Amino acid sequence: MSLPRTFVGFSSTDIHRYHLMTAWKAHEHLDFDFCDCQLQSEIDSEDEAYIKRLCRVRINMAGPEKQNPFL
Repeated sequence: MSLPRTFVGFSSTDIHRYHLMTAWKAHEHLDFDFCDCQLQSEIDSEDEAYIKRLCRVRINMAGPEKQNPFL
């Protein structure tokens, strides 16, 4: 059974956490995977609708939404 998608957003101050996730993904004894759909540059805007639209595109890149088995 596959788990539901989770969108992880982070700022440049959290880049070490992103690197930790990539290490987990590369480790052969850990069952951890994610689709890396990060932005190529920061969003330079305070327009909430614009920011959400850009994030939605990235979320959709991760694949189709799965039904949450825990709900």
